[in-house]
Amino acid sequence: MRSAVGIPVLPAQAVAKAKGGEDVNPSTPHDRFDQPAQAAVAADQYRRLLTAAPYSALTNLATGTIVIWVLRESVSLNRLWAWGLVLALVHGAHLGLWMRKRKRPAAPRALVRLHRVLRAGAWLSGLAWGAVPLVLFPPGAMQQAFIVFFTAGVSGAAMTGLAFDGWAAFLFVVSALVPLMIRLFLLQSSMAHAASLMVAIYLAYLSAAIHHGHRQFVQSLSWRNQAFESAAQREQQAQRLQRLAQFNALLAQANQLGSTADDASALYAAICQAAVEHAALKSVWIGRLDTATQDFDVLAAATSGGESKDAWIGAELDGPAAPGLARAAWRENCAVFEPRCPSGTRHEPSAAHPDMPAAGANAALPVHEHGRIAAVLSVHVEQEEVFDEATRDLLLNLVASIERGLQAVWQRNRIANLQKLHHALMSEGDVVLQARSVPEMLVRSCQKLTQGTQFHAAWVARPDERGHIDVIARAGTGASQLDALDININDDNKSPLAIRVWLSHGVALSDNLLEDSAMAPWHASLAAHGWRAALAAPVFRGGQIWAVLVFVSPQAHVFDTQTIELCERVAELLGHGLDELDLKQRLSELQRQEAHRARHDPLTGLANRFALEQHLPRAIARAQAHGRALALGMIDLDNFKPVNDTWGHEAGDQLLRELGMRLQSRIRESDFLVRLGGDEFVVVIEGIDKEHVIDTLEQAFARLHLAVETPFALDAGALLRIDMTMGLALYPFDADDADSLMRQADGAMYQAKLHKGERQRWWQLGAASAKLFMDAQALDACAEAST
Repeated sequence: MRSAVGIPVLPAQAVAKAKGGEDVNPSTPHDRFDQPAQAAVAADQYRRLLTAAPYSALTNLATGTIVIWVLRESVSLNRLWAWGLVLALVHGAHLGLWMRKRKRPAAPRALVRLHRVLRAGAWLSGLAWGAVPLVLFPPGAMQQAFIVFFTAGVSGAAMTGLAFDGWAAFLFVVSALVPLMIRLFLLQSSMAHAASLMVAIYLAYLSAAIHHGHRQFVQSLSWRNQAFESAAQREQQAQRLQRLAQFNALLAQANQLGSTADDASALYAAICQAAVEHAALKSVWIGRLDTATQDFDVLAAATSGGESKDAWIGAELDGPAAPGLARAAWRENCAVFEPRCPSGTRHEPSAAHPDMPAAGANAALPVHEHGRIAAVLSVHVEQEEVFDEATRDLLLNLVASIERGLQAVWQRNRIANLQKLHHALMSEGDVVLQARSVPEMLVRSCQKLTQGTQFHAAWVARPDERGHIDVIARAGTGASQLDALDININDDNKSPLAIRVWLSHGVALSDNLLEDSAMAPWHASLAAHGWRAALAAPVFRGGQIWAVLVFVSPQAHVFDTQTIELCERVAELLGHGLDELDLKQRLSELQRQEAHRARHDPLTGLANRFALEQHLPRAIARAQAHGRALALGMIDLDNFKPVNDTWGHEAGDQLLRELGMRLQSRIRESDFLVRLGGDEFVVVIEGIDKEHVIDTLEQAFARLHLAVETPFALDAGALLRIDMTMGLALYPFDADDADSLMRQADGAMYQAKLHKGERQRWWQLGAASAKLFMDAQALDACAEAST
């Protein structure tokens, strides 16, 4: 256990045991302490032994040098140099260990081993000094006294310097003084025996001092650790209270954010930022698991300090193979807390690395919406062991606040979307009333459904004669998905909504396309184009299903009961619009037919009297405007009544129909042929040059007369020949209005009928025009005679 400043902390139980008066003796086995106490004492002893290593080496090597100098003349130099080399090797090893470990903390297991090595070094150093009276003892009394003095002094210094580690001090002192005591006792001198006794007493004194010093060390260590432990506890309590206050502030702000956020993404981003700012969290992110790739899509994130948010999150979510709390929370649908995570990595906290040093604490909590898991809140804290019961409750309350916020956002968006959909429904009424064709109605309907609503694609489709679903209208940014649409109602897979609707004649819905197993073959394409939910409704036309209207949303779970009802009403209204358009087209056709019947003769299909009354004034106006003449000829068949009397009215009708077709084929497109009734016809010829009236009429009427020059073959087997008589009135020579022209032409026809046997041609001019042109012809004849 370590304090907040990194100093080993003796647990309270071990401190109480040490203070309870139990003897701590260098010779007492360490198993008399409990294991945490041994670990704490050993850690501090190791640190102190390592710190003392250079000073001990310097002192011992300097003292050894003095001993070699003093004994150089009375002891063999080879022995002196060998002893000096041993002493140098022992303390050189000490120095090497000190240089390697002084800036590198030792692991718990390595610390025990290194502590024993340092103790062994102290024992070897003591043995080296104990070898002096055995192998380097001089013969002279003065030099022997010098050896006794130095050995005793070195032992006393070792006791003082190693008092914190009783075993190390005891091993050094015993190894150095016992050989000296034995050597002095073996000398045949009372003075030597007295010195040996004094060394023994000195050894006993040093042992007692070592014992007392060790106890004082343990006691001071206990007092210090208690102080550090108490300070650490106070600091932890203060940090905990501060953390709880920060979390409470975060909860208050989270409740506020839920009531003001525009959508879920804005709420997630605000929560992450507030968590970093107000709860002192290192990093927070909210993500959703992509079921297709098994990777997390980051919806929002925030980090504290200068760390790159994007880089941190990228490392956090590096693929489905990396185990993590977020994935576990999503899979188990429950909160997961991990008090520490592996250091040296930014991957999600994982139990796969329990042997790696801790680098903070992590938590992952599922966030639900409409009873389903919608996202995971992932939290990273730099401190370890911070998720106590109170903090966990606060994090769970934070998730509850997020869920309430999501519900509030959904409710607000739902109301707004319903309002927009109601507006689209009202707009659909305008589209139905204003559309002039089926394509226009379908396209405008799709456009209205994707303007300001929750839908980013709307389309209408129906199967062709081979069963292939053809998209006949579409709109919206998400409609590009339809470019790759290739489905057929005859396919074995009946999962597509359009096919299901066409076959069932009912509504089909998938509120989460990416989690719909039936849509698995299209998951990648749907995800790429942002299709998350869709509804398809049948469109009926004339009482039969005619097409399928599909609504597509980039958000899942948008089709509640009211939205479904509104979508059905849109499809129903579109069907009514198509029926209304069909009715309009039928009425228009009927009107066209009635207008045609009102202006045409039902027997021959030629224009009738009503059409003539409308055409003739306009023709006169054109002639007047262009300075041209106009001819109106009234035609009556000769001896037509015997045809009806002899062959019946059906034969007469057949003859009239055939005659009408012949006459129509022999006039210009600009001329106008009319059947007045019975066997009477009228022809209007426009664009006549006033200088060549007679020539133009003779050519035109010659062509017209060809219609009766060929016999008429009747169905009864008869072959009939008929002729016709025409009275002609000219504008502006006979009259300048329609009624007058009609009267003049009728009078001319009557005159031609009276003189049918005497006439030179089958048509006759009106009185005024006949006199005019006859006088003109007479003048022309006189002019020719005079020449």
